[in-house]
Amino acid sequence: MESNMTNFLNRPSYSRLAIMLLGALIAPSVYATKISAATVATAADAARTFELAEEISRNIKKSPTEFISSWPGARISTPNLKSEGMYNVSGGTLKIGDHLTAKDSSISISADKKNIESVLLSLEGSCISRQDFKSRYSNYLISNIPRGQSSSETLTLAVVKNQEKMEFSFPEASPDCLSAIRIAPADAQTLKAAEAFN
Repeated sequence: MESNMTNFLNRPSYSRLAIMLLGALIAPSVYATKISAATVATAADAARTFELAEEISRNIKKSPTEFISSWPGARISTPNLKSEGMYNVSGGTLKIGDHLTAKDSSISISADKKNIESVLLSLEGSCISRQDFKSRYSNYLISNIPRGQSSSETLTLAVVKNQEKMEFSFPEASPDCLSAIRIAPADAQTLKAAEAFN
């Protein structure tokens, strides 16, 4: 019995070879379909992400105390003084959708503690594509273009709303997936560029 099995395994069999080749061709595509279906953000998750950025943008003019008390996260840290003379507050993890979170969120406060300087959301989970972004925002500015120096570079697209700038970053390593959102007051140059679209 053992020799028959050994002979079968050692003997070239066209049907066995055909089955193996067919399996090798089908398996990767099934696997890739599973991965891409699991990582694509739903329209609802994409919309919630953009709505969260817009809500933060509307609230950024509030005093730091008001802003922090309206923060959507469950945990917020004590402000720490950064080397640039600003205070940094961790906003913790924000659950945005079923498969999407802002794994890290940070709030930068001016040294005099009177203004919110910026908010950064680092995203994790399902992929919000550039097409999702463009469907939501037809008018945008290009803040940064990758120079091909490293995979950590990003394409950053900016939207100006209510005198505030929301920057959406797509990393070179995964160019079609939104990785971070930065919200800050828009400077004069950005406001002028944004006016050209309106």
